[in-house]
Formats: sequence, structure tokens, C-alpha cells
Amino acid sequence: MQILSNKFTSSNPKFNQFLSGLTDKKINIISFMYDILVYYKMDETSFITCALYVGMDKQSIDYEQIKKDFGEDVSSMLKKLSVARFSTTGEAELEYVRNMFICTVQDIRALIILLAYNLYLAENINDLDRGEQPVFARMVRDIYAPLANRLSLSDIKNRMQDFAFKYFEPRIYRQLSEDERLNKPERQRQIELAIAKIKNGLSELNLEGEVYGREKHLASVYNKLKDKNLTLSQIYDLMAIRVIVSTVEECYLVLGKINGMFTLIPNRFKDYIANPKPNGYKSIHTGVMSENKRPIEIQIRTKEMHYFNEYGVAAHWIYKTKGHKKSMFDQSISELKRLMDESKDLSNKEFVETLSRDMFSSEIFAQTPNGKIIKFPKGANCIDFAYAIHTDIGNRCVGAKINGKIMPISTELSNGDICEIILGATNKGPSRDWLNLVKTASARSKINAYFKKQFVNENIQNGKSMLENALKNTGTSYNEFQNSEHLSQAFKKYNVESLDELLALIGNASVKADSVIKKVLVQATPKETKLKNYDLPTKKNKDSILVGKQTGVMIHLAKCCMPVQNDEIVGYMSISRGITVHRKNCVNVPLLDKDRLIEVEWDEKQKEVFPVKLKVEFKQNPSLISLAQVLDKHSIKITSYENQKNNDRIVYLVILVKSTEEVEIAKNKISQIKDVQSCDRI
Repeated sequence: MQILSNKFTSSNPKFNQFLSGLTDKKINIISFMYDILVYYKMDETSFITCALYVGMDKQSIDYEQIKKDFGEDVSSMLKKLSVARFSTTGEAELEYVRNMFICTVQDIRALIILLAYNLYLAENINDLDRGEQPVFARMVRDIYAPLANRLSLSDIKNRMQDFAFKYFEPRIYRQLSEDERLNKPERQRQIELAIAKIKNGLSELNLEGEVYGREKHLASVYNKLKDKNLTLSQIYDLMAIRVIVSTVEECYLVLGKINGMFTLIPNRFKDYIANPKPNGYKSIHTGVMSENKRPIEIQIRTKEMHYFNEYGVAAHWIYKTKGHKKSMFDQSISELKRLMDESKDLSNKEFVETLSRDMFSSEIFAQTPNGKIIKFPKGANCIDFAYAIHTDIGNRCVGAKINGKIMPISTELSNGDICEIILGATNKGPSRDWLNLVKTASARSKINAYFKKQFVNENIQNGKSMLENALKNTGTSYNEFQNSEHLSQAFKKYNVESLDELLALIGNASVKADSVIKKVLVQATPKETKLKNYDLPTKKNKDSILVGKQTGVMIHLAKCCMPVQNDEIVGYMSISRGITVHRKNCVNVPLLDKDRLIEVEWDEKQKEVFPVKLKVEFKQNPSLISLAQVLDKHSIKITSYENQKNNDRIVYLVILVKSTEEVEIAKNKISQIKDVQSCDRI
């Protein structure tokens, strides 16, 4: 207990009694987490809740007793935390992520406790079972670290990124950590020398301030090397010093003093006070040379700037008693709340996908002609922009101007673009195709809401028709389906209260009829869902595929892997579309329901042609003529050709071949063309 009392003390005797009964291991975990809470200046409720969360059996918490002993705030936060229980199994894992975000938007303190606990697990990963470790590490990399970054919780983000880097790239991590330019003791010595020099400068200016330094963490170094194609000598912030003073005027006084004390590095001065970053970040940056002639970045800011730059959403708690105005970080929480609200009808998997796309992808900032700046995930287009302004603007959007030039509404936005939406004379509403174009959950939700509202009856009728057609191949009538005692399982899954609501979702393409049928019929007859019990739809098989030595079965060749004659293949049985044939090494096969996989083989008697996609990378500008000439000599036809976006040296071909042998011939001949760097089958 002594280790905890140095960080937090409570006058509540029941709390002290609770701590005294904990094991040394739990005390160590709480101590680790308390360091995080101290750093982010959390309140007493957070410290007590943290200890209870770690120390109590989550299966038998008496929340009423907690309320009596520690207060309603502690009981409420502990209840929020209890729904977010880590799991490493499929749907349960996704459910955990969703529950974590539910408690996040309700109370940011709960989020910081959860992240602190997961940071402990990351830095002590051997405490987890070996089977859980890779799943947990992936969640740190893909969920926890991006979330901490999104909310500007920099200390947690840095440590989680370093863990993920070390776990997934151990060889590169070791190489970087052993590089003399990243030698930690030497970097610390240089930082200490520069700090002493700056402190003397502050004394000469009669200013009080805080000066401290840090070495750039290895994951950040690696990401910069990889993303910007740099060398270590081109990174100027491997060492950094922060100078924190009271006022903006003092920031510029310190800048002038530093300019006279150090050798400056040209073109490394950035004034984010006069010109803040779009996310609200404010600071002055300048680059100087250290005693050993290595670059140091010096950041100068006020205390207020530092809090919001460093503590992110946690700064809300630092300032909430001071009547501080709403910050950019409050907006991050607002965005999380909006995302949760707009994603309430999504499955857990769809929610996590939306989260990654809307919250964790790279950001761009576009603005209206009036100068209002709006933030979007990378890839957002003019339709997303229109709906971000207002729902009615999105519904009436017929065109757009980007930087004064008329462009298609599907045009992707770039940083700094000024976008003006062109409105139609009447409100014809959005096109259904827009659902495949928009990138933000907000725009997608508003488009779906429009169709749900405008075409409720039509969607119900369409949904019923689509469901009846899908049911024909299951041996179940529509009447049997609608009277199934398991229909409530589908209502629960899709968050509806009636069959009409479910039919409307099917009719507006929000839900697939096959998915609904599977949810109900698998519940009703779990033993009858094996492939052998399906009545396979039949037609003349033109794809040279045998199923049980028969060819009269509906076959579809998977577009994701494009199998051809002699590839090793496997079939996947759907309820209404017959069999989809994949290559056995297709990346999607492990994701398929194993009970629906079926053995298939090629019919050697038939000789059809098959489409195959190739990726060809050139050393310089590609030549379609050269490709066409080479393939024509071997009677191989090109059916389509396109450049990779943002890289003109890479082209994609779809060719027609009879077998894997012809694929290899095509690859070999293309690889021999002058200036071709590589040719691979997709």
C-alpha cells in the first residue's frame, strides 16, 4: 500500500481497507495505472474507480454497495467500465471494442482508465496466455494506439506504438535501438546540456518557466522513415526540448534569446501560434544544433497550449472548474458521440470498420467559401462535404466547385480545398449510388435515412419480394419464415421491432436477405445447415467445374481471386447463388463459414477461358503497346487496363487464359519487356 499512498491518498477507511486486502500483483498494476492518472491529472473518483476496477471480481460487483461506500460517481463509472471486458474470440472481441467506445463517450475518465490498463497489459504481455497475445497486440496497434492518438493522449499513444513496433517488427526495432544516432544515454546528455543553457537564458530574461526534453520514441522514428522515405540524418526531432512559459509575449522573447544562443538550422522555424494547425495545435518550433552537432527541435508554448497539446481530451478535466471554453478536443468527443449514434444500427464488425475509416484514417481539412474548416477522413468527397454542412444541402447537391473549378461530386477532397456545393432547383434527393461513394458514417446515415423515410412502403414490398426469392432455395415458405419462433433473433440483431421494419431494411439494401434467412433458419435447424442438405440451384455449367462429379450446378468464379483451370480450388455454398469457387490460397477463404465449404474440381474435358488480373510495375512510363504485342504472340487477350491511382508506373491488366500454365507464360513474357520491374498475379 505504501507504493500507492505516495501517488494518491484517500480519507475513506473502506477504500484503505479494500487496498489492504489486495495481492502484490494487483497493487503493482494499480500503481502502474496511477502513474498514468497522475500524468493526466485525473480526479479522486478516477483513482478510486481504477483501484476497484483492477481489484474487484467483475462478475460479482454489488453496485449499490459501491454507491454507499464510495459514492454514486464511482459506482456509475465502475458500471461503465464493467461492460468493456477484453476478449480474443471473434464477435466477442468486436463487442468489447464497441462497449469500450460506449463507456468512452459517456465518461472520458473511464477511457483513460481502460487505456492505462491495456497499456499495462501491453508492457507486461507475458501475463496473457500465449494464444491471446497476438490478438491483443493487434488490438493495441489497430484500436488502442490510434484512439489515444485521435484524442491527443500522447504519452499513452507513444508507449503503445512502441510496444506494437517491437512486437510486430522485432528485427527492425532492434536495429534502430542499436543505432548510435539513437543512443539513449548520449541523446539524454545532449538534451541536458541544452536544457541548462536555455534555463540560463530564462534567468537572464527574468522569466519563470519549465524546461524539459525527450528523445523521439522509436515507433515514431520508424513511421517517419517509412512514410516519408527519409534517412535518420534527415530527421531533425530525434531530440526535442519544450519550453513552457506564461504568455504568448514570453514565447517570442524566449525565441529571440534561443536564436542568439544556438546555431540555427535553416528552414526549421514554424510558428504554430500565429498559424495554428487545423486541429488547434499551437506552439513555436525551431531547430538548433546540439553540442555534438546533432539537431534538436525546440518547442516554445504557454502552459495553456501545453495542456491542450499534450493532454488532449484529458485537458477538459484540468480546465473544467475554470470555465474554459470548448476546445478542439471536446470536438473529438463530440465526434465519437456522433459516430456512436450514427452507427447504432450497424453490426459489431461494421461498426469497427466504420470506426477505422472515420476516426483512425488520415485526416484532411477542407473549407467552405466562407472560410469554415471541416475535417474529414482521407478519401472523403464532395458528397461527404455537402452532408457535413447540412442534411438538406446533401440531399439537394447536384454539383460542386473545388477551388473555383466545377468538378464531379464524387471528386476526392485534398487538404486546403475550398469546396462550394451547387444545389438543384428542386429536392430530388440523393442517388442510391452515393452509398458506395461516401466515406463518412454521417453522410451514409443521412442518405439511408432519406430512403427509409421517402420509400417506406416501397421498401417493405421490395424487401418482401427479395426475401421470398431468397427463401425459394431453402425449402422454407414465407409463411413459415414469418411465423418462426426464432424471428426475434433477427429483430435483435438488426435492432428492429417488427417484420415490416426488417423488410424495409432488406428493401433499401441495408441488410441482405441471405443474412436474415441464415440468422433465423440456422437458429431453427442448426443440424440442417450442412451443405449436403441444401437444394442446389442448377444450370448448365460453363466454367469447367465438377461438384461431386456433376456439372449441372450453378457456379460462380470468385472475383476476388479469379481462379483458372488447374488452380487448387474450393467451393463455398450460398443459400441462393449456388457455389462460389475460390482459389484455396485466396485471402477470403479463412473468413468463410467452414460448414459451407465444399470440395470441387476442374473438369479436364472442358476448355474455357478465364479472366486473370495481373499487376505490372514499370521502372518508368508504362507501354500498353509493348504489353499487347507480347501477349498477342501467345494468343492471350487483354480485356481491361488501368493505372494504379497515384502511381502511373503501376498498371493492372485483366487477361483471358485457359490454364495456370498460360498465366505463367504471360507473367514470364511480360517480365522480359524492357523497363518492366515486376509482374504478379493478383
